[in-house]
Amino acid sequence: MVDLFYSVPEQYRQNGKWLASTKAIKAIRKVKDADNMPVFDIKDQTIFGKELLEVTDIPENLGVGEDETEIYFGDLKEYWIKDGVSMLAEKRQVPGRLQVDLFLYQSVDGILVTTDAWRKMTGVKRTSS
Repeated sequence: MVDLFYSVPEQYRQNGKWLASTKAIKAIRKVKDADNMPVFDIKDQTIFGKELLEVTDIPENLGVGEDETEIYFGDLKEYWIKDGVSMLAEKRQVPGRLQVDLFLYQSVDGILVTTDAWRKMTGVKRTSS
């Protein structure tokens, strides 16, 4: 985790945040430094003074044994969310019935605008100890 933190250039570490799956957070809460102190500060939910955010969209079934996940560290200002058109609704009559199908559409996407601002740790596993 120290290597991941310092692999992000200094200008992006200042506003950096940790992003991890639930499985990764369980593993992180058990990590201790050389002085046997936890790296995760339960009081303010941080690692090295940077906020840890739970992201349920990060897969928890990566790898051969399907028990690996990933941890990300970087500056959220360098990840832009695009909200396309407003939500669209479409109504279609169901032939032969007194009912309609209602379809809702919305375009939302995100893009990493500065790849230097983010790094990823792969192969994260929670050990049984």
